Amino acid sequence: MVAPSRRPVVETLVQDLRRASFTVHASFRQVLADRGLSMGQFVTLRALVVAGRGTTRDLARSMGVTTGNVTGLVDKLEHAGHVVRRPSRTDRRVVILEPTKKGRGLMEDLRRAVIDEVARSFAAWSLRDLQQLERLLRRVIDAAPCEC
Repeated sequence: MVAPSRRPVVETLVQDLRRASFTVHASFRQVLADRGLSMGQFVTLRALVVAGRGTTRDLARSMGVTTGNVTGLVDKLEHAGHVVRRPSRTDRRVVILEPTKKGRGLMEDLRRAVIDEVARSFAAWSLRDLQQLERLLRRVIDAAPCEC
């Protein structure tokens, strides 16, 4: 329960954090769109790059979606040259998905582009202000009741 004296400040903070999150997320979506990628394709490629390789079922489980959803996303990524499908060496019913060099390069490009895009929002900030914001956000994250 929030103490009555703190409630107005906390309400404003919640609104500000939501707007800040939306702003960063919108910048991220624009970076993806500029490269012809949807959020779903990004999440799929990222999961595959992190895992190194996997099956449609593995990806669906890690992403919390259906295998049908993953198949459609992988089709688009494969068509763009970011993912390849290879038959399993041990089970001919299984197809292994792997990110290509192009797909891994895209992930690195996205990382840099997002940082550059967000950095533009902070161009007028001093390094000290950025470091203070970083410390305060870390406190918010560390106090969160979940591993978000």
